[in-house]
Amino acid sequence: MPESRILQNEIPDPDVQLSRFTDALHVLLAAIKAGEWDRFVELANSMAPAMGAIQTAADQRKFDSAEQRSKVEAILRLLEQAIHECSARKDQISPLIDALNRIATPANRP
Repeated sequence: MPESRILQNEIPDPDVQLSRFTDALHVLLAAIKAGEWDRFVELANSMAPAMGAIQTAADQRKFDSAEQRSKVEAILRLLEQAIHECSARKDQISPLIDALNRIATPANRP
């Protein structure tokens, strides 16, 4: 019986890893576009293990089919979208953060 437990804990095949990560990215992007920034950290943290598994698989050259390479390219496009959305949000809130910083640290008065 211990052998069956070990088999159940195997790392998913590369296609499953790519599909799970793609699904998670779509959820993250939907949350971002809906303005649900409070969910960002939770979602990003939940994606970290999948991202690590994909990186390991890529390092081991497990993504060798044209279909898998296409999925990886699609993931890269989704990541670029997420970066763009996050950068736009940063640009939106940067003036607010600067204003709060000026309020929080008043100039030295004589």
